Amino acid sequence: MNPTSTSNPAVVDSRGHKLPYNILVILPAKESSNDEFGLTIERARPVIDIAVQDVVQSGRMPAGWVNLTYWDDRYWEDSTLAERYATVGMVQAYCEHRLDAILGFADSYGLATVTKVSAGLNGGIPVLTTAGMPSALNLKKSYPFLTRMQGSYLQMAVSMYQLIAYQDPTEIGDSKNSSSHSLNYLKMMFFYHDKKRAVNKPHKEQDSQESDVGSSHCYFSLYAIKNYFTKKSKIFKREWALTTPSFPFDEELPRSRATTKQWLHKVSMETNAMPRTMTGDVAHRAQRRLDACLIGFCSVIRKLMGESHQISEVTSAINKYVQEKDRLDV
Repeated sequence: MNPTSTSNPAVVDSRGHKLPYNILVILPAKESSNDEFGLTIERARPVIDIAVQDVVQSGRMPAGWVNLTYWDDRYWEDSTLAERYATVGMVQAYCEHRLDAILGFADSYGLATVTKVSAGLNGGIPVLTTAGMPSALNLKKSYPFLTRMQGSYLQMAVSMYQLIAYQDPTEIGDSKNSSSHSLNYLKMMFFYHDKKRAVNKPHKEQDSQESDVGSSHCYFSLYAIKNYFTKKSKIFKREWALTTPSFPFDEELPRSRATTKQWLHKVSMETNAMPRTMTGDVAHRAQRRLDACLIGFCSVIRKLMGESHQISEVTSAINKYVQEKDRLDV
């Protein structure tokens, strides 16, 4: 595979820097269902070009200060092999003496591997990305030269803890991330998309225990929430000591409306059961209203995990769900 690149002759600027800087941009060449963020080479190239021009026009660097090499990690073709292709691109650039920094990545697994390996080259190669939000990438010992422009799912976990988690009165004063205005939810379940753990995974895949399928963004975000909740609260640490209540499913597989209804009913009943005094049509109608609220809640959470939405959307959905629950519990 031949990478696309721009090339400028080597010079030394007034500050003693050897120019040009050689920057490798690793991204998929095409869009696919594997990448929920729509990050591709053709989308990133104009933004990078504008940034390069801005640096020159502002006088911070001379013209021709950077060589850009674009490498297709083929994430669009096979998500399980993108990690390998990304690493090959990095090694090739290093062997050709054109690797001073790395940008890009739509694949967290490829990002993790490249960042670990590149940390041992030339005293460490800086890696900058707008992806890489899994909290596992927070480990500075493993990823010392990684900069994530959008932070990580840890920030979302902190916000969710302040917003919905049960706050033990004896612990609120001891934690700066506790909130006296929390919805105080203790019994909850993670309802999320993840091919690797899906309850509706085809039986042949379940039997083979296929390990090549990567974890989803939903899984990584909820993993961060689970870790943060158990770290900050002794109660959640006790409640989730053996297992964390969860219901993973593959949203890309076809399913009937009855199946979806069954799933939502199970999740709703296990987290917010109907009062025992409700029976028959009354309980059925109440359950339908709660399920409808739960759908809205889940959809907004999904948006938060995939896009940069305001926390007010999540608050609104949760408040609606809580109000309906409280009214039915009266």
